[in-house]
Amino acid sequence: MTIIFHCFITTNDVIQTINRDYRNKDAVTDVISFAYNETENIGPMNILGDIVISLDRVKEQAKEYGHSDEREFYYVFVMDCFICLDMTI
Repeated sequence: MTIIFHCFITTNDVIQTINRDYRNKDAVTDVISFAYNETENIGPMNILGDIVISLDRVKEQAKEYGHSDEREFYYVFVMDCFICLDMTI
């Protein structure tokens, strides 16, 4: 079985638009995930979902928390992978 998810790296402006249009929250956020496992997958591939990350916000948060941009990126990425897998941290 093949497992697929999509990861989009974007800006604060774009993630705010997605947040507003799909979640009715007109604000910037670091990451948004859309888990597909709430519906039945059809076919030979298991599509977990989409992860959208604002690289701008990741850099802002890294500075706020006092660690590297890379560490913050992987933190939000892995956190939302767990969400797409229907797991909590």
